[in-house]
Formats: sequence, C-alpha cells, structure tokens
Amino acid sequence: MNDELRADSVVGRIKTIFRFPIKSVGGRSITHTYVDMHGSLGDHRYAFIDVETGNLCNAKNPRKYGSMLACRAYYLDEPRPEQPLPTLEVVFPDGTAHRNDGTDLDDAMSRYLGRAVRLSAAVPSDAKTELVWEAATGLPKEGVYSHTTTNADGDEVLTYDPLHANRFFDLTPLHFITTSTLNHFQRLEPGARFNPRRYRPTMVIDTPAPGLVEDAWVGGRLAIGATVSASIDLCTPRCVMSTLAHGKDVPLDRATLRTIAKHNSKVVGDFGRLACAGVYATVTATGPVRVGDPVRFESDIN
Repeated sequence: MNDELRADSVVGRIKTIFRFPIKSVGGRSITHTYVDMHGSLGDHRYAFIDVETGNLCNAKNPRKYGSMLACRAYYLDEPRPEQPLPTLEVVFPDGTAHRNDGTDLDDAMSRYLGRAVRLSAAVPSDAKTELVWEAATGLPKEGVYSHTTTNADGDEVLTYDPLHANRFFDLTPLHFITTSTLNHFQRLEPGARFNPRRYRPTMVIDTPAPGLVEDAWVGGRLAIGATVSASIDLCTPRCVMSTLAHGKDVPLDRATLRTIAKHNSKVVGDFGRLACAGVYATVTATGPVRVGDPVRFESDIN
C-alpha cells in the first residue's frame, strides 16, 4: 500500500511511542515497537482485578483506582512477536519496585490501593468497569451516559461490561494523538498543561499542520514506516481520567478536560456528545515502528 501513496500524503512523523503494559497504570516511552493485529506488542496486556467486586481496577473511577496512574510499569526485556511476555516490573511512587513473580506485585498494589487486587493477563468475562461522569465539562449526559447511577460517594457512575475478549483496550488497539492537537488546546488554555501522557496514546505523531488535524483522518487510513497501516475508526472520547495526576510532573488539572469539551465536543456513536482529542484505530497491516518513522494518510481505503 505504501508504494501507492503519494509523497505529498506524508502528514507527520512518529514523535513518541508509549507502552502501557497494565491498564490504568503509568508506562514508559520507548524508541521502537512491533505492531501486530492486537496493537503495539506488550501494550495493555494486563489489568488489576478488584478481588471484592471482580471489576477492573480502572482510573476512570478516581477515588478507588486513580492513584495507579502514578506508578510506572515496564518489561525487563523487550517483548518479541509470538514469544511469551518478559517479566513485568512496577515502580511505585515511593521508589520501590515489584515484579509479577508469584504474589509480590499483587500484594504491593493491594497495600498501595488499600484494597485487595490481583493482576490478570486474561479479560474476565464477568468483569465490569466503573466510569465516573465528569459533570464539570458542561456536556449533557446522553447516549449510554444517561444510564449512570449515584454511588455512596455521590459520584455519577456508568458501569459497563468488557469491550474486548482478549486485550484490556477500551475500544481499539491503537490510539494516536498529534502535536498539532496538543498545541491547539495549549494555545486555547495557556494555564493548563496538555501533556500527552494524560491521554495514554500508543503514539504521538509530530504534525506540522495547525489545528485538530487527526479529526479529518476518521474514515481513512494511516501508513506508518515501511509496513504498518491502520484504519482510523473514530475520534477519541476523553473522560475524567485525563484530568488526574499521572505522576508529579503531570499533576491534577481539571481545566484540560473543560477546554477540550468547550472547543471539540462531538457525538461519538452511541456514547453521546463527548469531549474528543486524538483518534482510535484498528490495525490493518503489521510490522515494526520506530520513532521518526514517516506517517502517511490515505483518505480512500476502499
């Protein structure tokens, strides 16, 4: 497919590749990865399960699980295609490190959260996710979000079933955001800090064009490097999780979500009108990706 694309279809280059091995736990930037049909190798392969409820430990419920974002998960060796995943290590804010050997990591995260949790590499069929609605966006609760209920803490919570059978992704295995979009919102709200880590993308694409450039990619396809391609499925809805502290250098910032809601709210499928930044994508061709690789856009994927 890349041979068919015109040279002037280059829209940017890969600036940063992130890997988040555990759902709602911080990760690291990496220089290269391999993209298979499930996404970037080793990304979103694990999640913690709340032992009491059986639900996913997800920072979309900040009171219970938001502090997991301040931890950092990474593999001790680089994952390889069609090979078992390497040992996983998590560094906690106090500097202690624990690995997924035996129950060490389970015990450490349970102490940290103050509730019993266990690490899982398989998506339990009966696990649910609790998402706290962020009323401060000023957006209406419509679509699926009209079904929230009020919990004991007074939070409006949407509870939903797993969206994928074999990976801990919300909607799609790839998630892109551009420097143009981050810079656009930064100009609109200079006092906020639109650090890309807030949005936990698979890749940040460095784009020279101004504005929300990736919104125009929906329905098309990106070609990355020599072999990888992905269909751009929908704009990425943002939730309360993006406002939370993702470490000391990315502090709590409610203004980020309010700004996105004010300037780029869209109706996303059955979800209703939501604040959007970035795009979700599905892998259509696999292969290696490195920082600096060119990104090309093809509007007609038929």
